[in-house]
Amino acid sequence: NNNNNNNNNNNSDDAATLLQRANDYIQEECLLAAARLLRTIPHESLTDEHRRLLQVTQDIEESTQDLLHDPDSSWTKQSSTTTTSSHPSVSSSTTSTASRSSSSSLVVRKKTKKTRDTTIHYKVSDDGSRLECRIDCIVESSLLVPLLSVLNETDLYSSWIPSWTVPVTLGIAESVQLARVSRGHQLVHITCNVPWPLSTRDVVIRATAVDDIAATQSIVVRMKSLQSSEDDAVVPDLESSSSSVVRIDFEGGILFRLCPEEKRLPRSHNDNDDDDDDSEEDSVLVSFKMYMDPKMTSIPSSVINFVTRTVIGTMWNMLLQVAEGVRDGKRPEHQTAIDQRPELYEWIDERIQVLLASSASSSSSSSSTAEDQQPQQQQKSQSSNKDDTQKDSTTAKSTETATEATETPKEGDQDFIAYLQS
Repeated sequence: NNNNNNNNNNNSDDAATLLQRANDYIQEECLLAAARLLRTIPHESLTDEHRRLLQVTQDIEESTQDLLHDPDSSWTKQSSTTTTSSHPSVSSSTTSTASRSSSSSLVVRKKTKKTRDTTIHYKVSDDGSRLECRIDCIVESSLLVPLLSVLNETDLYSSWIPSWTVPVTLGIAESVQLARVSRGHQLVHITCNVPWPLSTRDVVIRATAVDDIAATQSIVVRMKSLQSSEDDAVVPDLESSSSSVVRIDFEGGILFRLCPEEKRLPRSHNDNDDDDDDSEEDSVLVSFKMYMDPKMTSIPSSVINFVTRTVIGTMWNMLLQVAEGVRDGKRPEHQTAIDQRPELYEWIDERIQVLLASSASSSSSSSSTAEDQQPQQQQKSQSSNKDDTQKDSTTAKSTETATEATETPKEGDQDFIAYLQS
């Protein structure tokens, strides 16, 4: 009985230690790392909050795995473009995004050119009621923190996301942050203008950003719509009798990771010809996927064509342009928002530096391994050459001996044989 009690106490201590580590991960927005620990703990030791986290992270993991794979043949490729952007080069010695409004903290060199590769795919359900899109884009690493800041400042969406009145009315009327639960977790309410005679659409989205740099060298943002206050108390309920607003379904995910070698574009002669430092800047692969059900019996083909051919690409290009403006100090509204939350953006900047450093560490390790292997390969090559030489010499001597024993040298060969023997 004493032994059983001791074992139970030890198991309880181990579970308590793992729970504390998992809670620490949660505080640092490392939800996937926390989930990996929680799965090793007996289910009865978990709180309701931990069990909910496991459900959330399972959804995030499935979304991430989906984004890691290229679109299959069921997707339609809308476009694939390669663009070149010019921008002031920022030195790697800058400290944080929050302090970049200060000219003393920003070291700007001459303009450089960066090449971006963007591919857009889309898919419409068989009944024409739902739309999915997928975007994969390679960007320079200096754009990553500004890109995250533009996505994070949801209150400013209506200030830069395009709106259309021709050929159809489409755009964001209002974007309001309902709650910021943590550094990487917020709820946002978006109201959209749609073509007459359709009712106004709105959506409440829970966005969860997860730092998984330590395990997979990636950052993932999962977005999922909520329908009512039953999902979360801050979600505004729609009046059941009201037909003026229809709440839609939305799901999305964004994966930020260091660009795999096989997806990198070959460097053109225009890329950083005059700047050796910038030529070493890492590329980041951004993969975005969204699913939307606008609650229509069928989306008109004219609207589908307009959205897939114009809206998606225009919005993505605008997102990149706004991120460039934030990086280059040309978006005062975003800079003000960043300055108001220095701790958040210093943390984001620090995590991005860790992500980029992991790339440098991997490259250095690979280089060191290659350098370590090179002398060994040279030694093996020299040893092999030496062995081959010895074999050739032995073979030659054996051949000469056999020749001498079986043949009498012909006239004129005597001098040549003497030369070989000497």
